[in-house]
Amino acid sequence: FRRHVIDFALFVLPIAIIVVALKGFFLVGIVPSMSMYPLMNSDSGIVGNRLAYLAHEPQRGDVIVFRKNGIFMTKRIIGIPGDRIALQNGLLYINEQPIVETYLSDTVETQPLNGINYFEVPEDGYVVMGDNRIDSNDSRGWSNPYITKKNIVAKVLC
Repeated sequence: FRRHVIDFALFVLPIAIIVVALKGFFLVGIVPSMSMYPLMNSDSGIVGNRLAYLAHEPQRGDVIVFRKNGIFMTKRIIGIPGDRIALQNGLLYINEQPIVETYLSDTVETQPLNGINYFEVPEDGYVVMGDNRIDSNDSRGWSNPYITKKNIVAKVLC
């Protein structure tokens, strides 16, 4: 009997260690909406790196998982601290320069929501938008359009 317990422990212990380590390093989840289409469809599985921003700051273009009002969301970072973001004539401007967003489908335009078409990104603030701008609850429509680094949970890997 003792030998069976030891064999079982030697089998289960490494698996438990791996599961705990993976949970600490990675976030595994499901995207519940079409807000990141065409990159992700509704119900797409994602894997995120929880440690991605320990060594460096989030970058423009990163796709992240973050908390907003207690809800996990997945969006793309559009503006980083110090940026000036403008939405004009269906286009995105960052620091007065028009941006070509190759990750958007050809028919998507970037329109303001709630009449807000200009953002000055504060220190430790980020502006985020979904790639499917027609169907995305993002910075353009929030009363506080910025998320902070402490609310970023993971950088999406795949």
